[in-house]
Amino acid sequence: MAFIGCGPLPITLLLFSKLYGIRCIGIDKDPEAVALAKSCVKHFGLEKEISIIEGDENVLSELEWDSVLVAALAEPKPRIFQNLHTIIKRKSDTGKPISVCYRNYTGMRQLFYWSVLPEHTRGFRKINEIYPSCGVNNTLVFLECE
Repeated sequence: MAFIGCGPLPITLLLFSKLYGIRCIGIDKDPEAVALAKSCVKHFGLEKEISIIEGDENVLSELEWDSVLVAALAEPKPRIFQNLHTIIKRKSDTGKPISVCYRNYTGMRQLFYWSVLPEHTRGFRKINEIYPSCGVNNTLVFLECE
């Protein structure tokens, strides 16, 4: 699993690794965030399970992964999804679908995060959407390439 925009505190990666044994790749374009994320991963002794890489979504073309999360703060979303579509199409010769997940926010949090718009995800089809409940105000959206 890859996470574009993992940030300096890769909690999602730590949880996926510790709770579910998932091998994770964190990607961030901010060198300071990458250094802090690597330090955090090392602190928990998870260097073999979690790789942190400086770069953008394009580094995924050189790596092994089977699903990808796009952080709410990862930008620019149109470019990220377009590049993901191209990379996934190239990797799809394995026959195994590669899923993409992102969050959209509702309520006041919309002020902090740019929404993913339908035109950003052209070439993908929505396979599932999990709506907010219990005071949570973000929707998880799962996609696959068409």
